[in-house]
Amino acid sequence: LHRGHTTPDSIIKQAVSIVKSAGANLVVVTGDFVERNPADAAPAAKLLNVMEPPLGMYGCMGNHDYVVNVDTVADDLSAHSKIRLLRNK
Repeated sequence: LHRGHTTPDSIIKQAVSIVKSAGANLVVVTGDFVERNPADAAPAAKLLNVMEPPLGMYGCMGNHDYVVNVDTVADDLSAHSKIRLLRNK
């Protein structure tokens, strides 16, 4: 996602809309929830929460998430989203 300067909320909303319209049974977000600021994790999570696939949402952390503070990003995602983070599983 790279929420932040590179990817504004309008682009994330478009992507979410496309996924929702496809009727996905399962959604997997493969990391880089944030670009440079760990504070972007909670707003990113809230944008993703409108998806409600029957089999759930899963995610893993990306290199940008690790660089800015992976624990903060993961904590914010867990607190503000339905994404089940796969960390060392």
